[in-house]
Amino acid sequence: IERFRYLQAYDLAAYQNRFADSIKQAGDLFEKTKDPVLKYRAGSLVANLAAINRNFSVGLRYLNATLPIRSQIKDKSIRQEGIGSAATLYNQIGQHKIGLQYAEEILADNPGPRQRCLAGWIQADAKRVLNLLPADDASLKSVVSQCESIKENIWSNLVVSVLARKWASEGRLDDAIKSLESSLPSVNATRYPRLIAEFRSILAEL
Repeated sequence: IERFRYLQAYDLAAYQNRFADSIKQAGDLFEKTKDPVLKYRAGSLVANLAAINRNFSVGLRYLNATLPIRSQIKDKSIRQEGIGSAATLYNQIGQHKIGLQYAEEILADNPGPRQRCLAGWIQADAKRVLNLLPADDASLKSVVSQCESIKENIWSNLVVSVLARKWASEGRLDDAIKSLESSLPSVNATRYPRLIAEFRSILAEL
């Protein structure tokens, strides 16, 4: 029954856009279940949805209660989902050093393709803000290619935006503009407001 309630909470968010209802149901499950895996997944779901809704205080509260039990989670894909929620949220609130640490924890744990893509974007974004990006572009281009290969177009284009900002800071304005403009059809096709706004913002700055 508890597993069904978790799946129902996930469905409310993923397929019905009922984030508030999903957070409430996952939060109730988090408080009541004795199963560490379900508790971890429910807490991770709340944290992830709270980050999407920019309700950072709720997200941090659930992360602080969820992450300490990740050592009990034997399935690495489930474990990495929770760490990915943490990395995303900490980057969003400007704690990029912490976000980078969690992204690199995922990358060191032999992640599957989707989690590798997510962690690659979070790592790139954090390193850009912290001025830690390498001089050459190979690592960023590798993340873009890897994300594109599994059709994770939101994350691949977010990394394109990181690369464009890097080029702009190096004075390579033509390269940055060309890259952004060539990616616009893919960006618009995602219908993801944050990504579209990011591309428009960079192009306006250039």
